[in-house]
Amino acid sequence: KSRHDLAAKGIKNLIFLNDWQVMALSVPNIPDKHLIRIGGLGEPNILKPKAVIGPGTGLGMATLIKHPLTDDYFSISAEGGRSSFSPTTAEEVSLWRFVHTRHNHVSVERFLSGPGIQLIYEALCHLKSVKIETIPTAAEITSLGISGQDLICKRTVELFCRMFGTFASNFAVMINSFGGVYIGGGIIPKILDYFITSEFRSRFEAKGRYQPFLAKMPTFVITHEFPAFLGASYALDTYLNKGYIP
Repeated sequence: KSRHDLAAKGIKNLIFLNDWQVMALSVPNIPDKHLIRIGGLGEPNILKPKAVIGPGTGLGMATLIKHPLTDDYFSISAEGGRSSFSPTTAEEVSLWRFVHTRHNHVSVERFLSGPGIQLIYEALCHLKSVKIETIPTAAEITSLGISGQDLICKRTVELFCRMFGTFASNFAVMINSFGGVYIGGGIIPKILDYFITSEFRSRFEAKGRYQPFLAKMPTFVITHEFPAFLGASYALDTYLNKGYIP
């Protein structure tokens, strides 16, 4: 019935795309002025995979791969935010323990998202025996943290950037993303100045013997206002002209 309803309205095709699928497809079409580089000794290799990742309401990610002989791209979205959170310091272990009392499985998305910022704040208050009347919004926590007005908010943002660096590098080594790591989502671009000077990049490279491997990978923050529309346009053009969804 729904198919007939669409046809009656003149709609021949209806395509559903994952939001991070189109975010990845947008990357080749984003002007350089909307890509802010943060570290990396090498230049993006166009023939190598690109990692596209970003925290927002959740933690989204996708891999972008270029055809070796043409200018065509293919995007593979993932649900890596559901993978297990891996603490790397005693403090992060304490955060994990706090959340594990509520959830049998502590995913990385529990921390690396808007609600995750609130959860980190709540966990720190618990660990420091600070009474909470109302948990601030993620935007309030980042604002107070970046300005240094509240020490727990400041620590929350520090931990968030560090943990994001660790997870972004986990993703990067899994797919050998020498095409670059591209960060989008609703959080990082809004705290860009702070993020650039944060410990994100040092955590990104903190892989022991693999530090030189990670040091070569450039990371970029996407500052384009509507990047997903660029990716959706590419997907539609590919479908209409080549008959497949990239």
